[in-house]
Amino acid sequence: MNNRRKLVIALGASALAALAKAQGKTPRIGYMGRSTRNRTLVVFNTNAVAVTKDGKTSEQIADYFAEQRGYGAAGQYFKLGVDFGGRSYGVQKSFQMPDYNALKCAKSYPDDPRYAGQLLTTAIKNIVNDNGLWAVFVESMVPNTAAQYGGNAPDGRYFALCAGSARMPFGRIGWPGCNHADIARIVADANWAETQVNTNKLHLIGGTGYIGGGDTEHMVRANASFAARVLTANMRAFDQDGAHAGGRLVGSVVSYGVFDAGKLSPQLDGFGMLWSRNPETDATGWLTLNQRSWKPQRGGWAFDWGSNAYMVGYETLKRGGCCAILNEIEPNSNGLPAVDYVATALMAGKTMAEANSGSLEMQVANCSVYGVPDYAPYAIR
Repeated sequence: MNNRRKLVIALGASALAALAKAQGKTPRIGYMGRSTRNRTLVVFNTNAVAVTKDGKTSEQIADYFAEQRGYGAAGQYFKLGVDFGGRSYGVQKSFQMPDYNALKCAKSYPDDPRYAGQLLTTAIKNIVNDNGLWAVFVESMVPNTAAQYGGNAPDGRYFALCAGSARMPFGRIGWPGCNHADIARIVADANWAETQVNTNKLHLIGGTGYIGGGDTEHMVRANASFAARVLTANMRAFDQDGAHAGGRLVGSVVSYGVFDAGKLSPQLDGFGMLWSRNPETDATGWLTLNQRSWKPQRGGWAFDWGSNAYMVGYETLKRGGCCAILNEIEPNSNGLPAVDYVATALMAGKTMAEANSGSLEMQVANCSVYGVPDYAPYAIR
């Protein structure tokens, strides 16, 4: 933890503002700026069998993440513990899970009868509204699933809507099957990357297979948002939507066919990647062929959407990135995600969770943020 983060944890938002003023910087006071991270709710799994391969419980993972990201030290941050079961949730396509609507909250901080002992749905609503919380994240061992609750995937927007706020940012800490070492790595990378100027790194923004659905216009606007701050020499875009022919996408053209076959040379090592195209998979159906064509930079992020695109998100996290927006599972394509909104929000210094939740209000409700959901790769400091 760097000294700046330690100071914020110890003294709170006023210290950040004073420090920023003394350094001649404008503090980022916003929906999920550093001054408001201590208003985030984390939901974890209390089941005794829900333990990572390196021996950490769901609550221990949540506590570590919360302290490193500035929510509060020694477990003193807003959290709810629920017994979601101890089954392994390492596979995305999992339909076996308890009924969230019948579960009760077993533990909370603060320890309050309005939270602990209540139905999960009631506890979330109470703790969020009692304390004016602005975001809700689930720890990696809370099960993910393809099941829908009112059209909302349980490991994201469903929890946010329990509090009655459709625009409440949400996401998952880590990913199903990750361990403590993975969490430590992605948190350290996010903390480091948020001190860097990341607009001078390689980006691939643009390319879609949903021409008939109107996604070309979304991608053109998303590409333009990044091109306003990223040098053209550091911009790439896929040729898939034909927009390059009209000069509508900024950056060098990358053949999606070559990329997706895993034959792109030199390898595309991007910091930020956003496109919408289903990847081809290997014989197992669980690995993308394109992984041989790219690797995320430290602190990297990705957002690809489509029926199999969640695998790109998982690979981003497992292979060096620290955040990904990915589809929960089918039905994925019940509308076009507003990727142009995502791009604009990120360039304005918003977090990945804010960018995603805002875009879903405009279009679909089945994308979530995995890894470090409150990561702000382009925040103005």
